Amino acid sequence: MISLKKILSEVGEGSAKPFSYNRKGNFSSFFKSLKTASTIDKYTKQKDFVYEVIGDKSRYLVKFACILRKKNPMILVLPGQKRKDPPKDKYEMEVSIGFNVKRARDEYETGFGEMYSLMATVIETIKDFVKGVDDDIKVNGIHIYPKADFKGLESDVDSKRGRIYLSYIKKNIGKLPGKWSAFQYNDRIEVRNGDWTGNDIIAKS
Repeated sequence: MISLKKILSEVGEGSAKPFSYNRKGNFSSFFKSLKTASTIDKYTKQKDFVYEVIGDKSRYLVKFACILRKKNPMILVLPGQKRKDPPKDKYEMEVSIGFNVKRARDEYETGFGEMYSLMATVIETIKDFVKGVDDDIKVNGIHIYPKADFKGLESDVDSKRGRIYLSYIKKNIGKLPGKWSAFQYNDRIEVRNGDWTGNDIIAKS
């Protein structure tokens, strides 16, 4: 596993200025459509919420691929136990994030020397998205699969893009509402809801 000291020395402290961005949709209608399609204990088909990022040299699309399922409302109460109130979150959601140049064919077509500011903007959209989620939806996890440095290879956290992500997540995880824990694996970074423990954790809020 690459060390955080090496990450910070290579990509700085994650302090590049983010670009401006626009939501390409409405939170209320987006989450309403996911809820309408959801069933108990079975995830919906993927639905994307998109941000458009206005860079200095190009425009980019940041896509939040979301799947949601309705939680089972039945609460098992054993004899002698006091009945508990049902949790406020009636749904749970998993989110994967990707981005590319607007009208590009895939995520490898991202460049123009704007990577650092673009990554800073992706972090800003994550914060905006999490704050916009309905109160009755729990975001279980946010999954990021950084593209490898060469086309045709699998996702790789040790790629240039992966190292930048790690730096920005470490610096900004504390700005997300609630408790979050970031995990580093070979092919992905996961930011999971809650105060977790484990050897793969790289940062906590």
